[in-house]
Amino acid sequence: MDYLPLFLDIRGRWCAVVGGDATAARKAELLLRAGARVRVIAPVLEPSMRALADDEKVSHLASAVHHSAFDPGLLEGCCLVVVALADADDARAVATAADARGLLVNAVDRPELCRFVMPAIVDRSPVVVAISTAGAAPVLGRFLRARLEALLPARLGALAALAGSLRPRVAEALDPASRRRFWEDVLQGPIAEQFLSGDETTARARILARLDATHGGAAGEIYLVAAPAHGDPERATLRAVRLLQQADLVLHDADLPAAVLDLVRRDAHREPVTTADGVAERLAESARAGRRVAWLGDCRWTADDTAARTLLAVEREGAAVLRA
Repeated sequence: MDYLPLFLDIRGRWCAVVGGDATAARKAELLLRAGARVRVIAPVLEPSMRALADDEKVSHLASAVHHSAFDPGLLEGCCLVVVALADADDARAVATAADARGLLVNAVDRPELCRFVMPAIVDRSPVVVAISTAGAAPVLGRFLRARLEALLPARLGALAALAGSLRPRVAEALDPASRRRFWEDVLQGPIAEQFLSGDETTARARILARLDATHGGAAGEIYLVAAPAHGDPERATLRAVRLLQQADLVLHDADLPAAVLDLVRRDAHREPVTTADGVAERLAESARAGRRVAWLGDCRWTADDTAARTLLAVEREGAAVLRA
């Protein structure tokens, strides 16, 4: 591991950005989003950075950044420094001065001068995912970020914020073991699906109702996940992937390719079946035992099918039945 992954609290702390071009402005905006106070050190500001200074979002020190004239005292009081300078000698001189003062240093596009790197970020605050390639392949980092942006629901941050607001109440009501099971049920089950789909009011009410019940045995859940067309995992929906990642047991068509089965959570038990006969009964049995169970295969059951009637019966008993 080339770098130690950390999340820094820089709210209200001074951070320096050395440079005044568009790249420096983007770094300054990122620091501002994290709550930092930003000091920009540059003789001239390009329009994007000038706009930040004119709006008094950053403090501008119109000082030389040439390696023979840079004043290290300008970094006094800062906790980290971002160097965004085109000239290699200038960048090295500033980075060396910051490093000598024990400051965290990032030099844009110069990993050999960095004490920390700026990762690609997926922001679902308070959930934040950072991806780093240790400066070796920034484009790959951006590619991975795009994949994660598509995978993580837009309302994930709101769900995390709701959980945070309820933590004291849950801690008071439940013992540690029950607390863990409660959060697993809420954050991975149908309540979370309801919240992420936009019905936040009802989802919150269901969370509070479940907490007030404080019963030990959680109702089971059944996930009906249609196999992706042509056995191509790229055709699986995001909802299907989420449900397969939640299941403890997955019954699946024995003919599905390994690439599709890789969508299933690694520690889940997988059981191939050669015919769909009896699958609904197995699903119902597992749900009544409090398990999260999925069927990955052909889900085209009509209301008149015995399978559909079996699932309706177990749903009436309190188990959730979700489709993807």
